[in-house]
Amino acid sequence: MSLILIDFIFTKEQMALLRRRKRRLPPTLRVQEVGSLSRLTFTTKTDVHLLFEV
Repeated sequence: MSLILIDFIFTKEQMALLRRRKRRLPPTLRVQEVGSLSRLTFTTKTDVHLLFEV
C-alpha cells in the first residue's frame, strides 16, 4: 500500500470560508500559510475522496 499525498492551494478568502464551516477536519490534514495562499496537505494510506466547496 503506497502513501498518497494531496495538496490543496486556497486563497485567504477561501480559507476563511473553510474555517467557518463546522465540519471536523481529519487530524492528518495540515494547513500551511504560504504568502497570500494557504496550502492544505492531506496524507493517507487509503483512497481519498474530498470535496471542497469554496
